[in-house]
Amino acid sequence: MLTWTLISRLTKVMKFIRASFAVLFAIVLIAATGIIVATAGIQSQTGYADMDLPAWYNSDTKIILNIGPIGLKPVRWVIKRGLESSDRPLDTSEQVLLKVLDDVQGMQLRVYGVDRDRARYERSIENSMTTLKAQQWHTLVSVREDDDQALVMHYEEDGVITGLAILALTTDNAAFINLVGEFDPAEIVQSFNSFE
Repeated sequence: MLTWTLISRLTKVMKFIRASFAVLFAIVLIAATGIIVATAGIQSQTGYADMDLPAWYNSDTKIILNIGPIGLKPVRWVIKRGLESSDRPLDTSEQVLLKVLDDVQGMQLRVYGVDRDRARYERSIENSMTTLKAQQWHTLVSVREDDDQALVMHYEEDGVITGLAILALTTDNAAFINLVGEFDPAEIVQSFNSFE
């Protein structure tokens, strides 16, 4: 049985995922202006997540983005400068983002509008989870709250997390995010604990 502390933490994780959409939108804007041209290399990385993604041509696809190691350099620079130049104190999600930003070496991002096809995206999340588990990915956090759900999985190699997969479904959107890099497990735990 879940304790209230755990439920509170999981609720905060859901809030973090929602706040992360704003940051991810900024990345998409950068990509849309043509700054990011290098996407090669992400699929050959160990932490690349083979997710069950709905096809863009028969979905309400809002964002499709693949960024490889070279393409992340300008994105990393813009995000860091934007956050560091802020006049207000950074909130928890922004502090966590700055902490792990240097470790990210690639990313794939898909955001879809859910509309009346919610069951399709629930199946995609379930199929992605099954596929990733078969490839030795492990669940870090799984949250369901009303109509929202989020799943965070990781792939570990030689004591280092090399991939994070974040699968989220809200009443409006479905998001499939894969961060590739070398992440210190202690930092990941500390990041989740910072939402207390």
